[in-house]
Amino acid sequence: MENTPWNKVLRRTLSLHSAISTTPSFAERAERAKLVDGTRLRVIGRGNCGTVFEVPGTHTRRARTKGPSRTMRISPTRPARPSSRPRPGSKPSSPMFPSPGSPKVYGWVPCAEMDTWWEKNHARFPEQDNERGFLFQVQRILPLPEDSRTALVRNYFPTQAQTSALEDPENKACLVRPYLGKRRSKRELDNPQDTLRNYPLYMDQLEDMGADIFQFAKEMAIGLAIVHWQAGLDGMDMEFAIGSATMDTDLPAVVPRFKRVKPFCVPAGDFKRRQTHLWMLDFDRAQKLDFERWKVARKHMVTAVTENDPYFPDPSATSSMDRDTWKKFEEAHVTASEHILKLRNLP
Repeated sequence: MENTPWNKVLRRTLSLHSAISTTPSFAERAERAKLVDGTRLRVIGRGNCGTVFEVPGTHTRRARTKGPSRTMRISPTRPARPSSRPRPGSKPSSPMFPSPGSPKVYGWVPCAEMDTWWEKNHARFPEQDNERGFLFQVQRILPLPEDSRTALVRNYFPTQAQTSALEDPENKACLVRPYLGKRRSKRELDNPQDTLRNYPLYMDQLEDMGADIFQFAKEMAIGLAIVHWQAGLDGMDMEFAIGSATMDTDLPAVVPRFKRVKPFCVPAGDFKRRQTHLWMLDFDRAQKLDFERWKVARKHMVTAVTENDPYFPDPSATSSMDRDTWKKFEEAHVTASEHILKLRNLP
């Protein structure tokens, strides 16, 4: 561990479940937005399936898909029909099972209301991103605070690029991807990341800053167990990100009268009091598992883990830290899996 000032900042602000302070600009902008009806939306992410917009002053974000929204049927935390809702206690969520968060889905614009909704809200979108499309509303993963952004830039960006990176407003939407299954090679060292959006932190970086790597491994393992045995998904292309959430608002897992909820109506909280969390997200490529065809289901689960980005520890790694991290991951995954299967009365 290198005990440099910037590593100390990262160790503190990336510590899971630790309280963090926000910059006045972010908190004040969010607080002002609460009071303004029809606040303009801002792009905070793009992907293969669509564009993600911030709904200022709320806990939510709005996603516009490029095609029919298949995400609705496979998100493991979407509001469920009463007959398919998990029983209380069926998801590990105690100190014994510290699981990562997953953005909850709160509503969407039905096809029958699409034209009316867009006519009313078209002006809220940036001119270059106002093409009509399917919409749904999900809980937003709030970014990491300014201290984290500054430390990441000072630690890992080339000297000549640091000032522009710190001044770039796009970098305020900073989330970190923890890669426990890979250390930086010459390729990563020679080509450092130039944006703080979805910034990758590799095993050697996490080790150098003294991060609680075992905690990341345990939460990832429990999250994967929930995806497999609770949601019944293979987890293909799922992602993990370190971000934050406000501390004062407990958003419901199931929204009453879900189909009648108006978009962007989830109440806001206090953005000045936030906490660091590990999140799992992006299940658009995940497939439902058929446990009656166990060999096929097992193959899907293995493929989804081995062909994903290197979030999970590498069982073939040779360093003592890598081996110990894998052991913690394996133990947590087996324990959580057995717990879920027992609660669901499955063998």
